[in-house]
Amino acid sequence: MRLTLRGALILGASFVAAIAFGDAANAKPSYQVLYTFNKDGSGVDGGQPLVGLTGDGKGNLYGITTNGGSGSGTIFKFSGGTFHLLYTINCVQGGGSCPDGAQAGGELVVDKNGNLYGTMQQGGANNGGTLFELTADGHYNVLYNFCSSQSCTDGQNPQTPLTYIGANGGAVYDGKSPLYGATLNGGLYSGGLAYTFTPGKGEKPLFSFCKQEIDTCKDGAHPSGAISVDAAGTLYGTNNAGTKQGFGAIWSAHPTAQLHAFCDAACKSGSDALGVFLDPNAPILYGSTIYGGKPGQGVAYSYDLSAQKYTVLHNFCSRFIAGAGCDDGNLGSSALYRDSTGGIIGTTLHGGVTDQTYGDGLLYRIDLATNRLAALYRFCSTDQLHCTDGRQPLGQLVQYGGKIYGVTEIGGAAENCNGFGCGVIYQVTP
Repeated sequence: MRLTLRGALILGASFVAAIAFGDAANAKPSYQVLYTFNKDGSGVDGGQPLVGLTGDGKGNLYGITTNGGSGSGTIFKFSGGTFHLLYTINCVQGGGSCPDGAQAGGELVVDKNGNLYGTMQQGGANNGGTLFELTADGHYNVLYNFCSSQSCTDGQNPQTPLTYIGANGGAVYDGKSPLYGATLNGGLYSGGLAYTFTPGKGEKPLFSFCKQEIDTCKDGAHPSGAISVDAAGTLYGTNNAGTKQGFGAIWSAHPTAQLHAFCDAACKSGSDALGVFLDPNAPILYGSTIYGGKPGQGVAYSYDLSAQKYTVLHNFCSRFIAGAGCDDGNLGSSALYRDSTGGIIGTTLHGGVTDQTYGDGLLYRIDLATNRLAALYRFCSTDQLHCTDGRQPLGQLVQYGGKIYGVTEIGGAAENCNGFGCGVIYQVTP
């Protein structure tokens, strides 16, 4: 998911704007900062995570930062209330060598033995990014260097997390089945590539985006954001370029199709999508966008694969308060994830109205029975000068025992990271 970025037939779409809004209906959710990055100013632990957390089903959390360490970030584990530095990414800033890769392409995958897998957008042997493994005993291995083929037909600059069959239902990766991913660039037509990677066997291209001479990029171009794969091995995701409108699509690969093209008339359906999450119990994709929708501040949406129907669940900034901002958040900053009580949860980068400008982000829940959006937490609520509770939540959310875990990009008690704070790991009990 990068907040700086923006098949063959549109199968059908309808738009339902949900403007109902409020705080959580029952007891007020409780919020706790579990860890503040770079609190001591050393930067050793990392800072400013630009992707979310991953869980292992045992209560442990894993993540990756963009800054800190030796300058290019760290890989960490948070377990039992304790932060564990697992690895410092090896990259010399300022045009130097980055053999490990640089800038995380997405959230990590953890297997049943505690090994971690992920991607880096840049660096590696060909400066096209890497796919890596960090073993449970701390050994970092580059498993694949992207752009190894002529003209980068094997893909370049991965900007999606890895996933696998069963991930959307909470199954832990077995360490040997195919991992699925997508690259922003490269492929046969330089519009990006969907691929699989099987440990011990290597990379296998699935689909190259933007075959312009035939379909004028009907399937979109330059995929990024969260992806999901179903039990049959069909991969789903979004991209932010291509299609007739030029704002990308929801796509599937094998079978390959454009499911929905973003930014219809007046961009009512949203633009700059942040990927999709496949409901483990129904053939429905959920996601959000950074822009578009009626006020132009992003939407939360669903796409029913059986009915071939796109629905706007909520238009962000539907409730604008003069002199304060968007009470219901604006600028989506995560995909949407099912909870255990018939709803979906996600975050916005701004809004929530906790200061007198535009707010510093919102964790929210949408009840799928009513499409009512409820605020679970409004960031920068505890200290509006320093935002010690974090600012600008983003990325994948993890749920354990009825609690929600996530990260913020900036904020926290430390005034490091150019005075904005280096982010936090947080817990919310709805």
